[in-house]
Amino acid sequence: MSTIDIQSVFKLVQSIADFPNTIYLLAFDYDIVTRALEEVQKDNGESYLEKIIQTPFNLPVISEVKITQIFISELNKIFKNIPEDKFDTNAWAELLHGSISYYLQSLRDLARLNNTIGSGANSVRDDHLTSY
Repeated sequence: MSTIDIQSVFKLVQSIADFPNTIYLLAFDYDIVTRALEEVQKDNGESYLEKIIQTPFNLPVISEVKITQIFISELNKIFKNIPEDKFDTNAWAELLHGSISYYLQSLRDLARLNNTIGSGANSVRDDHLTSY
């Protein structure tokens, strides 16, 4: 979403926000939105946002440990029907801790990677998955 799109959405919300018995739920990345709204406010995007958002709720950041747990759980589901001699758990553990974990910053990253691995695993069922 571009800066102009973000500004348009928040201008729209501000202009129609006074409908009776209506509550708007906005989910957004605070830093990205405040930077985009700085142009509207001509100084501070946070000030503009405070005029629109009456009650903010901040979601906690998911920990690396939790992301790793979910990733391993999903891998177990993907590879549950793969014979043990075709799946090297040590190689996957090294891959996870050596490079994959760096790229897993959000649940979206995790889902994208698991979908890719799942698709690849289905297409190479008969191959050895150590080098996958």
